[in-house]
Amino acid sequence: MAQPPMPADSIASPLTVFLQQLDSPAFQDALRAQLRAEAAAANTFLSYRDAQGRYVHEYPATGEVYEVSLTQPQTRRLLPPHVAQEPMNKERISDTADGSRTAHLQPVIDFLKAQGNEPATGDAFYYNRDGYGVYGFAEPLDMDALRARFDFPASIVAGQSGVYDSRNFVSITQDFGPQPVRPLSFE
Repeated sequence: MAQPPMPADSIASPLTVFLQQLDSPAFQDALRAQLRAEAAAANTFLSYRDAQGRYVHEYPATGEVYEVSLTQPQTRRLLPPHVAQEPMNKERISDTADGSRTAHLQPVIDFLKAQGNEPATGDAFYYNRDGYGVYGFAEPLDMDALRARFDFPASIVAGQSGVYDSRNFVSITQDFGPQPVRPLSFE
């Protein structure tokens, strides 16, 4: 006597079982542990984006985690163990100035000063003859750290070398001091 065919969804193929396991937290934890063990045994690193959106290299054999700059891959910064594992919520920067054209950017300035970058413009914005304000720092800005720490609105751009606020006509960047005056010439 012939048996009735079984419904297709009741047949569990190895691929179907594997795909169902992918969503399981226990399976994901076991896979992470396996990858870390293999990387430690091979004395190599794991490369991924952490909870803060930073691109990192983790060396499971030593427990070191490095933040890697995508624009300068040879530049790496060792992260303290507690910082590397803690997810951080980005601080939202407003695009509207409350009381002054620059008050909303004070958290960015405070963050850069806390990193040891000294102000080069007397700890204040200076304005050129057109009214464009610049807050200058002595050293280049750590733009990857700024992008990881702050959520900038569309009117504030975290560019390659500075933070530019197009709505309030101000920027935060490295100050290169007075530039040499070039004589006007029509030759």
